Parts: sequence; structure tokens; C-alpha cells
Amino acid sequence: MRHLGTTFAVCASALCSVVVASSALAAPNYSDVVLADNPVAYFRLNEDSGSLALSKVNTATHVGSLVGTGGDLTFDGLQSATHVGFDDGNTGLLLDGVNGSGIDLGASVSTAMVGASGITTELWLHESNISTVFEDRTASMLYAGAAAGINIIVRGNNVRVGGRSHHSDFYNSGSYVVLPDDSLGGWIHVVGVVDYANSQIRTYINGVLQDTSTAMFQNSTFMEGAYSTWTDRIGNSADNSSGAPISVLQGGIDEVAYYNRALSDQEVLTHFMSAFEEGSSGLPGDINGDGFVGLDDLDIVLNNWNAGTPPNAGSPNIPEPASLGMMIVGGMFVLRRRCC
Repeated sequence: MRHLGTTFAVCASALCSVVVASSALAAPNYSDVVLADNPVAYFRLNEDSGSLALSKVNTATHVGSLVGTGGDLTFDGLQSATHVGFDDGNTGLLLDGVNGSGIDLGASVSTAMVGASGITTELWLHESNISTVFEDRTASMLYAGAAAGINIIVRGNNVRVGGRSHHSDFYNSGSYVVLPDDSLGGWIHVVGVVDYANSQIRTYINGVLQDTSTAMFQNSTFMEGAYSTWTDRIGNSADNSSGAPISVLQGGIDEVAYYNRALSDQEVLTHFMSAFEEGSSGLPGDINGDGFVGLDDLDIVLNNWNAGTPPNAGSPNIPEPASLGMMIVGGMFVLRRRCC
């Protein structure tokens, strides 16, 4: 059994706020938080039948089609037993890694990104994607004729974000980031940001910035390229000559959102936290309901864990008590609780 139990204390000047990334926290509805940040397209992949995947925004424009013979839209997605920001019965997409499977989005999403100073892709990967096979598997690819305007690649137990501002760019990518080998309910939150305006590529895992890489883009905004026959994809990429599906993802994927801007560190963290429980104030991470996310909330969570009565105790993947350690992530002091 794999677990995730990590507590983050973010300190700046005299202020210190605590957010807890565990089965203890979050907003009531993950999709509401995502939609509030105005994605261009948001594929929840919860159709649970058929072969179409519809965006929750701009629905008439952004319609994906399940292609190949190795995709299953009835796969159990994020569930309320471990992620209370989701409903029981929520479904995702399971791909077999072969048979040309995936979601073909056409070109509507990436075309809508033209002129954007940054692009963000947000999704959840199931731990079934983690393997010892060292070959590229594509979680998401936006083209707009630009030969990978932004993509997220899974290779073994690593993930990498890359992209171009135009097809004439050299391909820019961030560093490979190791996926955690302990995941609550089997799911890992992955966010990739290609920031053209600031010449950066950023990778976030479970709400926390893990890599910032300098990129060399020819343009400060995203431009449409020359390869008009290539389409946007979830779960695979396109062959350079034929456009046929290649690098098919092997595993589960859910809740795929695309934004025509670079999400901030706080926005990414808030999205991740909204998959878990909240306090009575409605503020993600405010366990005691006092309207402030602070050390008192951390104490409640740790005391509950140590007493053997963690919040959301019905979950089969509850973290066990463990030691505390201090580290620095992305320039922020982080109090981290490592699970056994």
C-alpha cells in the first residue's frame, strides 16, 4: 500500500501559514476551484461511456474523441474516499500503452492559446503510470502546428514538461522530476507551465514547485506554426511525418485542464489542496474553522494522526505517524512530514 502524508508550512517575513497535503484537507469541490481560474478547456473525463470527451468550458468548441482500441473511459477516477473534492463514481481514462489509444482534441484548444504569454497544463496521473520502462509516454500534447507547444512526458518514474513558442524554436524542456512512490488513493497531481514571457518551464508535483528551468523561446507569446495536420492529444503524441498516435500513455489519467496563462505557485497549490477536506470556514486547509490557515491547523492534523484517528478515517490509504523535517522548496521554508 502506498501513502501520501506531507505537511507544508510556508513562511514569509513575520507571517507563517500552513497547508496540509494529506487526506486531511481541502475544498469541497475540486472542479469548482479549477473553473474559477478560467481554463480554456477542462476535460474531466467523467463521461463513463461512449467515445467523446467534452470540455466543461467552451463545450461546443472543445470536443475530444477516444481513438484506438486500448482506451477505457469507465476507469475509476479520483474518488471521494481519498479525495473528498470529488464525487463517488467519478471516472477517468485508462490507456493500455499500445493500440494507438488516447483522446484526439482536434486543434481547437491550442489554437485558442495563440497570443498567450504562457500555457499551463494540469492533470492527475494514476500511479499505474509509474514503471521501470524507460521510454517516453505522452500525458498531454498541445500543438497548434507548433510541434509541441507544450507537452508533459512520462518516462519510467519521471515526468518532464517541454514546449516551443513556434515550430521554428528548438525544443525546450525542463528537468525530469521523479514522481512520488507514495500516492494517496493512487493519484499524483502534475502541473506543467511553459512561461514564454519569462523564458521559463516549471514543473509542479502534488501542489509544490519541483523544477524551474530556463528556456530559450524566440517569442514572448505562443504562435501558430506550420504543421496544421497535427492535433492536440491527451494520452499520446503524433508521429512527425504521418501524425499517427505514438508514445501512448500506459496508465490512468484524469481531470485535464488547459490555461492560456502561467498559473502561479499559489494557484497550483490551491488546486491540489481543493481535492481534500476543509474546515467550517470554507478555506482550504483551515481545519479549525477560524478563517486562517495556521499552525493550530497543523497541530490538529498531527495530533489526530498520532492518536490513530486521522480525518477522513474511512479511507484505506491513511498516512501513519512519522517524523518532521525542515527543507526548502522553491525559496519557501517547508515543514515536511514524511510518511512511513
